[in-house]
Amino acid sequence: MKVLSGSWTAWLSTLALQPRFWLWICLVAALAAVAGVLAEWQRRTTLLALIRNAPAGTVVIQERGRGGPAMHVRVGSSPEATDDGGRA
Repeated sequence: MKVLSGSWTAWLSTLALQPRFWLWICLVAALAAVAGVLAEWQRRTTLLALIRNAPAGTVVIQERGRGGPAMHVRVGSSPEATDDGGRA
């Protein structure tokens, strides 16, 4: 076991000394951050579009996203207050 961990740590220390390794780590982290921001922006844009175009009394439920909690939004007043309770 000692031989296996010794070769593994030697490989890792050699890799950590390479400037390209750190460049790739930073690039992957930056791409992950940008993807998270774009995903949350799209999530919020979708929520606003739903609210803007939904009829009164609609309940919009959006599950938890990468950057925010779940949202429950009621558009306008409740349908019971504005019509005959759903009777045709």
